[in-house]
Amino acid sequence: MPPSITIRRQIALYRAELGAAGKGPPRELPLIKEVYCARSRAEAMAVAGPYLLGKYRDYAKWGQDKVMPDDEDFSRSFEELIRGRFVLGSPEECYAELEPYCREFGVNHLVIRTHWAGMPLSAALASIRLISDELLPALRKL
Repeated sequence: MPPSITIRRQIALYRAELGAAGKGPPRELPLIKEVYCARSRAEAMAVAGPYLLGKYRDYAKWGQDKVMPDDEDFSRSFEELIRGRFVLGSPEECYAELEPYCREFGVNHLVIRTHWAGMPLSAALASIRLISDELLPALRKL
């Protein structure tokens, strides 16, 4: 899934302000994403889904969806909630979702969270291994 309209708008504003301040693009442009990498999207959804759903339930309790853009809220289906927010899938699917950030915006520093409250560490480590062994080497080639 390509970056959202909100991200594109924020990057455009950031670049405009850099220009107005007489500054060029930064040497480091980080991106923080929550990623769960498994052998398939179905496996990633099955493993990470319950923990992400718990996260959204907490966010709803805190009223966080009241400040979301474009009248979004947390009453949408899980698939709709994670779209554009979380990257879940095989190494190839995760690459397809992250690659546009690198190519379009020049992201060159990736901060990944792959563990959520309640998730067994073994599940997080399985994702970390795939990210390290398969996803990051492909992204480094960009």
